[in-house]
Amino acid sequence: MKKLDRILVPVDTSESSDRAVALAGELAAAAEAALDILHVTYFDSQTDDERESWLPGIATESMGRKAAAVFDRVRGCLPTGVEVEYHQRAGDPAAEILSYAAERQSGLIVLGTRGVSVVEGFLKGSVSQEVLEGAACSVLIVK
Repeated sequence: MKKLDRILVPVDTSESSDRAVALAGELAAAAEAALDILHVTYFDSQTDDERESWLPGIATESMGRKAAAVFDRVRGCLPTGVEVEYHQRAGDPAAEILSYAAERQSGLIVLGTRGVSVVEGFLKGSVSQEVLEGAACSVLIVK
């Protein structure tokens, strides 16, 4: 069996994301693996705007500040002594997660569920489902 070297944890502001980080941290500590924490937003810092705008807040809020807040939140979920790197990307979340996992040769992706109903998942799609279907490595979905 190949040694688990890198674990990717895509994060957002959900409680299931926090649980995924905590579990991935425990796995990383046990396997002596590096942990990559990835936050993906639909927009990047080019849309940041402190002025009044007709665009919705999701497009104009500071992506750097938002990512920093998410990273601060998940730091509290990690055990000490785990090697962690934090990364931010913009684009379609599932596509960016899969691309990042391939680039870094992640051995495992650990992510939380969105917690929507079957109907909502069918209508809106599910990042965790897309990652599960498209990943070249193992995927662990945390509820």
